[in-house]
Amino acid sequence: MSQSGKILFFIIGALVAGVSLTMLAPLPSLEAIAEDDCTTAEWVPVEAVPVEKKEASLFWANGCIKAGNTSVRFVSVAIPLSETKLTLQGSAPDGNVPSEDDVDLYYTKKESGEETPNTYSLQQFVKARTDNPPRLAIPIGYPIDTEDFSPDGLMRMNGAVVAERDLVSSFKSALLCLNEVKRNTVGGSRVLVFNAFEKGSPIRLNKRVTDAENCPDVVQIGPRIVEYRGKQGIRKRELHNKAQRWLVFSQGEGKAQHGYVTLFIDPINLYTIQNAFVGAQPFSKFDKTMRVAVALTSGHHSGLYLRNRSQTTNESDTNDSATVTAKPHTEFWGKTDSPHPLFLVIQ
Repeated sequence: MSQSGKILFFIIGALVAGVSLTMLAPLPSLEAIAEDDCTTAEWVPVEAVPVEKKEASLFWANGCIKAGNTSVRFVSVAIPLSETKLTLQGSAPDGNVPSEDDVDLYYTKKESGEETPNTYSLQQFVKARTDNPPRLAIPIGYPIDTEDFSPDGLMRMNGAVVAERDLVSSFKSALLCLNEVKRNTVGGSRVLVFNAFEKGSPIRLNKRVTDAENCPDVVQIGPRIVEYRGKQGIRKRELHNKAQRWLVFSQGEGKAQHGYVTLFIDPINLYTIQNAFVGAQPFSKFDKTMRVAVALTSGHHSGLYLRNRSQTTNESDTNDSATVTAKPHTEFWGKTDSPHPLFLVIQ
């Protein structure tokens, strides 16, 4: 195919998907993004200076997709999985997921006006680690409801089950497995996505692991958006459902095994997200196509923290754009003040 033919093929693919895709120049704050203006830009390294040899480089970009007459902003981070250690960390002060007793004590003190330090929200979780802040932290999984932030759905940490599998909700239709791999003495992560309701029938991202029971760290998430090798998992009727924020994990087809965490800051429905991932890739730096995409969490739990050493951040009073903690070069995106049971962390 000629170069002009490739360009035409790309444009037609995007139009068929019903989504116009462009990128925005990475900025410290989303306030500079006009809702009716999406301009092109490049992915940039998170670290402005060379990181320690044990740290693989992360890249990030912010941008928007045009869905009809609406601009939906997103922030995306590219992660080299084979060279990056992903861990699950509970939001309770002791590092475990919060129990029902923890939740009751939290609200008892809150109602009495007692201000007690806690680590249940993404902001507080990072703030408690200012001496050694993570490079990336995001909520993962679902709480029982907006008030009860104890976990809902299967959670296994270091081989120990801390919450049982939800076999009722079709919404939480995936199991995200973190399986550590060793490469040149650097601990990386193999990420696999399984169907939560078909034991022994995973969405195979790696044929060597065929059962979520073999994974030491597992979280029940969902819904599945793009299934194995680009199969679409969301029906068009999703367009009629209420749009909301989403935090999505995806993995490319490339041999380098890059993962991508994408936060949709503005409300969007899953069918539009699916078309954007399948039709063209504004969320991918290293891969032409995505082999899988799955929602990590949604709604007012969708937030992202990035220790960005490549830019200078500005203070902001709004929770929907970048904010600053006591440490410089740290950024929060989306909703970050809601209690949540579990976080996915890159240290």
